[in-house]
Amino acid sequence: MVLEILFIFQKKYTMKFAPLLAIALFLVTGVGASIQLPSAKTGNEGNKYDTSLINLQLCKKWRLIELNGQALSAMAQPPAKVPFIQFDTQRRVSGNSSCNRFFGTYELNPNDRISFSPMGMTRMACLQDNTIEADLMQVLSSADSYVVRNDTLVLNRARMAPLARWVSVKAAPLKKRKR
Repeated sequence: MVLEILFIFQKKYTMKFAPLLAIALFLVTGVGASIQLPSAKTGNEGNKYDTSLINLQLCKKWRLIELNGQALSAMAQPPAKVPFIQFDTQRRVSGNSSCNRFFGTYELNPNDRISFSPMGMTRMACLQDNTIEADLMQVLSSADSYVVRNDTLVLNRARMAPLARWVSVKAAPLKKRKR
């Protein structure tokens, strides 16, 4: 039946209208019901990360003040450079572990859950005994939850005692240039 209509249409009109008629006939008769047209891409195909879970309070630079229950200032050998960590909205994390820089990704899950990818690191020669660096990398690999209150970030394991406590680093105000 459809072919007969197309044949008659072809004789009367040019072929440039035949595809439009064919599509209309398929839609009317239900033949095309099983055809699924591709949907518009949203940019999240292949990205299983739920962007609604991004915590903007977390996306900033944080300075380490406590590691494994011990204040950084009270440690026997305080680090030459204070460790920091920085989160961004693209799920990237980077920072300094007191000597070397580290970088990787993080993922947030419901109920303030967090996980970090294995961290990449620079390998500079550190002059001091750097147990802080090893302890900090261990904390990042084992932390599974976090809490952000005011200007403090706490990383925990199984919601027990804090593994690491950080404070927000305020951006320095721009200085006015003299003319």
